[in-house]
Amino acid sequence: MKIKKLEVFNFRQIDHKEYTFKDGINIISGPNESGKTTLFYVIISSLFDNPKKIRKTLLDSYKSWGKEEYPIIDFTLEKDNIDYVFHKDFNTKVVTLNGENIDNLDKLMLDLISIDRVVFEKLSCVYQNQIASIEKDSKTLEKSILDIVSSTSMNGINVLDAISKVSKKIQNMNLGLDHVSKNMGIIKSLDLEISNLTEKLNLAKEEFNSFSNKFKDLEKMKKEKSDMEKIFEENKVFLDKVKKAKDLNFLNKDITSKMKEIDSKITRLNKLYIDLDTIKKKFLPKEFDRMNNVQNDLYTLRNNIEIREKDLAEVVKKKEEVDKMDLKAVRKNSPIVVFISILLFIITVISVFFGYYLLISIFIDIVFIGVYLRFVDYNRLENFKNPAIESITQIENEINSYKASISSILTSFNVLSIDDFFRKKTEMLSLKEELLKVESTIKGILGSDTLASLESSISDLSVQKRDINTEFTEDLKDFISVDTILLNKKRIENEELDLDLFTLNEDIIALEARISDNKISNEDIEDIELTLKTKKEERSFYVRRVKILEIVEENLKKAKSDAIEEISLDLNKLGNDWIKKITKGKYNKIDIVNNDKLSVIEAKNDKILNSSDFLSTGLMDQVYLLSRLSILNVVLKDKSNIMMFDDPFINFDKERLSITIDLLKYFSKFNQIFLFTCHNFFDSIN
Repeated sequence: MKIKKLEVFNFRQIDHKEYTFKDGINIISGPNESGKTTLFYVIISSLFDNPKKIRKTLLDSYKSWGKEEYPIIDFTLEKDNIDYVFHKDFNTKVVTLNGENIDNLDKLMLDLISIDRVVFEKLSCVYQNQIASIEKDSKTLEKSILDIVSSTSMNGINVLDAISKVSKKIQNMNLGLDHVSKNMGIIKSLDLEISNLTEKLNLAKEEFNSFSNKFKDLEKMKKEKSDMEKIFEENKVFLDKVKKAKDLNFLNKDITSKMKEIDSKITRLNKLYIDLDTIKKKFLPKEFDRMNNVQNDLYTLRNNIEIREKDLAEVVKKKEEVDKMDLKAVRKNSPIVVFISILLFIITVISVFFGYYLLISIFIDIVFIGVYLRFVDYNRLENFKNPAIESITQIENEINSYKASISSILTSFNVLSIDDFFRKKTEMLSLKEELLKVESTIKGILGSDTLASLESSISDLSVQKRDINTEFTEDLKDFISVDTILLNKKRIENEELDLDLFTLNEDIIALEARISDNKISNEDIEDIELTLKTKKEERSFYVRRVKILEIVEENLKKAKSDAIEEISLDLNKLGNDWIKKITKGKYNKIDIVNNDKLSVIEAKNDKILNSSDFLSTGLMDQVYLLSRLSILNVVLKDKSNIMMFDDPFINFDKERLSITIDLLKYFSKFNQIFLFTCHNFFDSIN
């Protein structure tokens, strides 16, 4: 398992950053206060913090300075060549995996990482102060290793603490059984109680056998108790009837009020439904929508008519100006006219020789000249065309076309004018608004109910009212107007009677228990016998519990021994490869002897050297690291995981650092390692 990508928002010193991590060793270097430790805790938070369960104090500690937003973490885990893309939003408490919400985050992460947070922080996280504290006190080495060994269960339970607590519990429970002690355990205390109860039972039986009866006083007290109980019951019946009468009367009024309210609603709703039906008959949604659709067309057509009418007025004005112009005839002789003129001239000359033909010729000439003059003048004027005439016709055609379109639209809506159209549309709009208003009013009155449910409620309330009236008898109605003074008197009297009855009953019990000279009763003897039996059963329970705890203690010790033995075997195997490098061949094995001593073995003579005899703190540091890594191997059972080192080697010399680098490279083959440091001497790893 490894982390491939990480993107974080609003986490302490980090506003927003993205990280991409590789297999093997990842060096996160930088000066102090540059955010290395923040990234360290971001990784732990991404793996183990559940936004839905995280403590508020811890969550508040994650916030960036001066900001109210909580962190958002996106990260990708890879396991068995499968990517798991997580999104954790600590503001909305939303957690997604591959884009889908998940609820079983804790179980899923435990399946992926194989260990919980407690074990992860003890095994996979090595801090600077841990090694520094070991260098100051050699006893800390065994204590640190044993504390880790005893806490490698999936639930992070400390086996050493559990053994200590179980042993102490057994000791406390058996205290005082085999020797005199100032404080007694539970079993010894029960023994004394059983002894005292046995003695008390014997005395009670003797007293019971010698008692003399005082029946008169007892009978008198019982008679007094019976009379008091009778009065108490009579008062109680009276008070109960008053309460019941008032409750029924109040309930009856409340139901009547509700029925009136609902009936008023139903009446109003029925009227509104009638109004709604009337409006729906008048309001035509489709025609209203169609009017909305053609409204702009009417506006456009009317505007076009107004524009073209203005254009028409301008063109007519221009036509009138042209018509008033002084036109002159243009004389133009065509070849035909010239030919006819020459012909007539020849005829006139010839007719000079023929007498009366001359008159005819002259007449013909005069007629021709008149026709010619007429033809030239009027032909010019008749052929002249005013250019405005065609524009007038075109504009009039356009206006007529627009009017025809308007007429067609108005006809489809059965109206005669545009004003009638908009008047009808306004009426439709008013009907629509009235329809919405009525529907809104109906919805406001109904709320979450329906008319049918209101009518059903009226029916149900009617049934309740009938049942109340059936129960509300005439005799019970008389108790509604009971005098308050009398009512309070009865209440006070019953309170006093209740107290007196309690006292009298205690006296009767005491007298029955000790009839004649305070003699004990048979019931007292039975109570003592029952208590004695209970105490004996309780003692038997605690004796069995001690036996169970002893078995648990034995199993815990065996579990501890087995775990250390397994870790010791792995540590021996690991030590064979590395202890020689660490000590330059002086030692060849690491072992845990007698479950509490960490030792190395000299290569020359197999002599065992305990940690208290280590000559070098450097050796102690390296043995501690090997032990931590060995325990991690045993717990994970060859599963790859994440290891995190927060600058724990700051005080190592060059030789120790060189060996440490080789050790980290070895474990990076199987695990993803994050090394946080403010120094550059680890750059050679990459």
